[in-house]
Formats: sequence, structure tokens, C-alpha cells
Amino acid sequence: MVLSKIQYLVLSDIHLGHTKNKTDNIIKNLNHFFKTYHKDIIQCKVIFISGDVFDRLLTTKSVEYRHSMAWLSNLLLFCKEHDIALRILYGTPSHDMEQISAFEEVAKKLYPEADFKYINTLSIEYMDKLGISVLYIPDEWRHDAKDTYKEVLALMKEKSLAQVDIAIMHGCFGYQMPMVKDKSFCHLESNYLDIVKFYITIGHIHTSSTYERIIAPGSFDRLAHGEEEAKGGIICTICSDGTMSFKFLQNIHSCIFKSIDYIGRLEADIVSDLKKELKKLPIGSHIRLLVDNDSNLLKNLRDLLANYPDYNIKFKTDNTVVKKIDILEVAKIETIAITANNIEDLLLKEVQLDSSELAIFKEELKLAIGDLW
Repeated sequence: MVLSKIQYLVLSDIHLGHTKNKTDNIIKNLNHFFKTYHKDIIQCKVIFISGDVFDRLLTTKSVEYRHSMAWLSNLLLFCKEHDIALRILYGTPSHDMEQISAFEEVAKKLYPEADFKYINTLSIEYMDKLGISVLYIPDEWRHDAKDTYKEVLALMKEKSLAQVDIAIMHGCFGYQMPMVKDKSFCHLESNYLDIVKFYITIGHIHTSSTYERIIAPGSFDRLAHGEEEAKGGIICTICSDGTMSFKFLQNIHSCIFKSIDYIGRLEADIVSDLKKELKKLPIGSHIRLLVDNDSNLLKNLRDLLANYPDYNIKFKTDNTVVKKIDILEVAKIETIAITANNIEDLLLKEVQLDSSELAIFKEELKLAIGDLW
């Protein structure tokens, strides 16, 4: 039973070590986020990170690893100083790779009195100070979501619980995968709405969404094209009278991934507009230009973009052949074989999707053919 008003922050899918949005940039945005919303965050009793702190396995010698561990240590110190509990949930195995377990060992030695737990198993925690029970479900706990739910019910029975207060999950619900026919890996909304009294938050799908009391905060930062919506985290509030609310805190410096449609436009118009667009975008932005597959046009655009080496720019032509500009060495435009960078374009050859549908399609594509991004 909730003893008093409780606020908690949920961040998800940070993806330190990402190859497109660099670790230092993500950490810079995290630091700015905590500074911007400092007054809100220090009112929280818990900070939950609902999986995918990391994007890939980092070597201990890498700069990304050192900076990531430094940020985690600073976060733990922040939580200790403000009497905030910190809980980190294991996300997708191919991303997190149990790297938080290494930080857990360091945390015990650095700040043994800090209220920190790393959760990599299906479990229920009763937080005595707050008077709430928390259900944790890591990603891919069982191949079939029905089996996971059976284990949840068994665990609740073991603990003599008819309901838990909140749930922190990594995975997906059926409503997030509307175009997938086989939803055996998707959690069923009604199952968890029945057994969770207040909010259910779930990570993994980078596009934010809500379904009744289910909140998917989405990724903290932008990581790919098709993710042009606002990014950030959420603060949930639960009152002792049973009322609840949540608010979105925007990461206003989130990395830019912008697609610009120039199909059917004259070259002079494209050049004029593109110059204006580039002036408005910060250095390091990822820009995808949708253009006609015209060799002269592509050559002239390549020559123009040689003046903008600090931007990550690629072409997507009307016949879905991807032409890429290397920002380190402006090379000749060449057709690329099927890779993680162009498979999306090839598969979309006969499909017409708007931006929101594209975001969902990409998430489903990851699940269907593996994480190529």
C-alpha cells in the first residue's frame, strides 16, 4: 500500500556505445537533462532505468566504456546524495550484455550505503520505505510471453499478492506491434493491467506510446531515422488516495535524425532549400535526402555536400538504391550491397508508410530479422 505521494523517474533505452549517436553526446544530453529537470528529479524517490543502458558490448579499454562507467558512478552518487533509490533492469541481451553487473561490483565498493539494485531476473521487490511492490520483467525472459506471465502469477502466489503496485519491464505489448501476425513474444495488455494496480512502464520500443496505464517512454535519445519525435523520460506520481499522473520530460538536445523529401523537385530548388536546412541543423546531425535517381543530380549534390563534412548525410533515391556521403572523406558515390544500412530501404521498395508507421515497421523488422542497427 502506498504510504504517501511517490514520484519516480523512468528512463529507457539509453544505448551507450551506439555507433551513430556517440556515447559522449548521449552522456552530454543526460547531464543536461538532469540539470534542466533537477527540481523535478530530486523530488523522486526512485530512478528506474528500464533496460538497454548499453547498445553493444564495450571493451574495458575503450573510451566509451570508461565514460559510461563514469556516468553510471555519477548517477549513483547523485542518487545517494538525494536519497533516491536506483534500479536498473536488464534489457535486450544483445545490447546490455550483462555489463551492468560489472558496475554493480564497483558500486558496492564505492557507495556501499547507496540504495542500488541491478535486476536481471523476473522478480518482485517490496520497497519498505515507500510501501510499494514492484514487478520486474527483463527482456526475453521466456520465448513465449504466455510462459513469462505464468511465472509472474506463480511468483505473486508465492508472495501472497493479488496485485503489485507498479511494473518495470523490457519487451513489448501487442499494441506496439500491430503489423506482426505472430505475437507470441508480445505481452498481453489485459493480463498485466489486471495484476498491476498503478503504472506499467516498458522499454525496448524506441517510439513512445501509451495504452491505458501502460507507458512506453521510448528511447532517451534519437538513434536512427524514423525517430523524429520528442525524446526524454517520464516522471510518474502516485498518491495515497489512489490517484496517479505522469509527465514527459523532453531531452531538448536529442540528436537530430532528419529525412528531407526532394523527390520530383528541381535541382536549383533542392540546393537552395538544402542550404537553408543545413544552417538550421546542429553539427553532427544525421540527414537523409530523398531524391530522384539522377546521376547528374547526385553528383552535383555530392559536390555541394563536400562543403558540409561535419554532417552525416546519405541519399535515399526513388528506386531505393542508397548513396552515402562519408563525412570523414568525401568519396565518390557508389551503390552499396545489402547491409544493415540499406536493408530498410530495399524492404520498403513496394511499401508506402508514413513516419509513425515507419517507426513501428523498423521495430518489427528488428525482431523479425535481428538487430541490424
